[in-house]
Amino acid sequence: MSDAVVDYFYRKKIAYDYIKRSQAPIILMLDEMRDWHFPLIASNDTLNDASGEYEITDIENGKEILKGEFVAKANTSTEIAKVNLLYSTKKMLLIKWTINGKEYYNHYLAGMPPFDSETYKKWYKKLNEITERK
Repeated sequence: MSDAVVDYFYRKKIAYDYIKRSQAPIILMLDEMRDWHFPLIASNDTLNDASGEYEITDIENGKEILKGEFVAKANTSTEIAKVNLLYSTKKMLLIKWTINGKEYYNHYLAGMPPFDSETYKKWYKKLNEITERK
């Protein structure tokens, strides 16, 4: 365990939650922009196909960016949708998906750095309010 993830007293840092979510057996994530869109990828590290619904929203205002259904084939990663955003747009996107009635979350920080630290803190607080204890 690295001190980047927990402190001296074993309290979890921000990175802990990010790493935990990124290591889920089935995860939805956005890839970097290509061909004028951000690919939405379903990565399934299990030996069974999975299907569900997803929704991507702007964390700041809750506005829906994209919504749909997906199928994640066993032991593979698949592009399931395309998110159209300008590369210059700075947003934190919440990616929520449901499989068998259980909700999962991920996020994506869109736009070119640098980001205003106060805006990021506001986004991070909203992200935690949504994802904590879910």
